[in-house]
Amino acid sequence: MRLLLEAGADSNVAIPRNGVTPLMKAVREDKEAAVRMLLSHGADANVADSHGVTTLYQAAWFGQLDIMRLLLEAGANPNVAMTKSGTTLLLKAVRKGNKAMVRMLLSHGADANVADSQERTSLYHAACLGRLDIVRLLLESGANANAADSYGQTSLLIAAHCNPSGRLDIMRLLLEAGADPNVAETEKMESFTPLHYSCGQLHTEIITHLLKHGADPNLVDCNKRTPLAIIGSKAEVRRPGMNEQREFAAEMELQKSMLQAESVVQAASALLQTCESAGVLLQVNTRDSEGNTPLHSFCRMMLACKDDVYAREREGCVLIVHALVFNHGAHVDVVNARGETPYELWRRIYSTRFRGNVESIDEIHGRMSAQYHLLKCHCARVIVRHSVAYKNRLPPNLIEFVRAHARPRQRRRH
Repeated sequence: MRLLLEAGADSNVAIPRNGVTPLMKAVREDKEAAVRMLLSHGADANVADSHGVTTLYQAAWFGQLDIMRLLLEAGANPNVAMTKSGTTLLLKAVRKGNKAMVRMLLSHGADANVADSQERTSLYHAACLGRLDIVRLLLESGANANAADSYGQTSLLIAAHCNPSGRLDIMRLLLEAGADPNVAETEKMESFTPLHYSCGQLHTEIITHLLKHGADPNLVDCNKRTPLAIIGSKAEVRRPGMNEQREFAAEMELQKSMLQAESVVQAASALLQTCESAGVLLQVNTRDSEGNTPLHSFCRMMLACKDDVYAREREGCVLIVHALVFNHGAHVDVVNARGETPYELWRRIYSTRFRGNVESIDEIHGRMSAQYHLLKCHCARVIVRHSVAYKNRLPPNLIEFVRAHARPRQRRRH
């Protein structure tokens, strides 16, 4: 080959049917010396075959880092994308988790912000795979921490969504790099923010960390649920009753239910305490698409936790309800789609006189009763009860108040 090249043989001649050149053949056969010789005699490092596959792509496919280095130093373009898929070598290396290849490509000019056909960047894929080392490399090379895919998902969002227990360090790194914790995905993906995902997975440490980095606890998803409301919706309490045939399975389900209830209490407590310490105004009276507020959810959870096996979880709910009513101004007479108010749910709880912090329970009952019978609430109920045409007579804020505090008319018993 040396003799032919020195005699003037064209190093870029290609086979007509497939476009394969001598350089491509040398790369495929992992002949580093031949690759070096061909490049030194003018072989084009960016040539591609009839399928659009370059020599650099071939070397990457076979994991030939030394040959890749030769090609890159000879001017091979690391940003050329595959004709059909649009995938670049950097995207492929990140998906494979090949840190050495990622570093080599970045050091030779690979664009850290190139995206695939779904607008997902290398940083997105690295965050999804949980590769902290590659995320760090990409950020150091100028990757945009706020780049979003076609569904509005950023690297921070996907890190929160994909098994967050192993993604906390990645989320920390992204937030330090300027990732916006309040970017929400599209409505097709439920309009979740990273905080919504973390609350849905009851991950206390991530909830606290996001809030400390400016996550807004009052943003709602496509069902009008705040992060706190999502936590409240996660309580799945099972009764301890068991039959003899399924005793073991029922016991396992009960243990799972108790752990879930405990996680709900811990996540809600973390959110409330972090907001209180940071002076964040929490809008606890936001109603979801079914008219529920977080106070509905936690009162309902207390009713479900009436069995003694849930004593600790029930006590935690008491503290949450106390915080909602006393520290955050939760309204006790908001009516949901079922016609329930938090006050009516609480009265059912209070009538059972379950074991617990009696002082806190009595304190909550006193505040709820007083709030429920305030004159302004009474006036709102009277307006609706008598079907007064208030829509064109009251300011918009009072109209909303009337709607929120209206109770369904009850028929008199004869």
